[in-house]
Amino acid sequence: MWELTFPQEWVARLASLLLDDAGIAHTCDERGNIARVVIPKVRDSGFDVTIEAATYGVIVRTGSLFHAHFPFFTYSAFDADPDSDPEVDSFDPYTSREPAEQAFGLVRDLLSPTVRIRERRVAGVLYHAALEVHQGDRWRRRRSVTLLRYPYWGKRDERLWTNTHLGPRLAE
Repeated sequence: MWELTFPQEWVARLASLLLDDAGIAHTCDERGNIARVVIPKVRDSGFDVTIEAATYGVIVRTGSLFHAHFPFFTYSAFDADPDSDPEVDSFDPYTSREPAEQAFGLVRDLLSPTVRIRERRVAGVLYHAALEVHQGDRWRRRRSVTLLRYPYWGKRDERLWTNTHLGPRLAE
């Protein structure tokens, strides 16, 4: 297969292959130990999707406040083995398979019209972003990110963002 040392190299290579196969425009770059794949929006009502992979895991970001973490390792100081370091030990792609599959599943959904991002602003400051999924005849909130401190007083605004790179998933 590939001679890759770190999980971020594996995730970046896989993301590029999948996006090339689907014919979706994207850019890739690496800075230090972070590999980044950016999928630009295709229309004004859409949003960019970014996949960032590092030795600790994958972060999927939208062009706004919304993001989701998918860690490769669950590290606890209480059960840590002092002789092993997940960032130094050799990389096993199967260890990172589940978080990478979850991250790519979210990216696939973010590129379809059945998922949208709802943003809320106060006085022009973005303070809340939620991922909503269309199920049946309703939009249901699946994840959200909210700032702890934001200006409470001011004009409130709400915006909806949806991508159309891919069609909806087939019924499973």
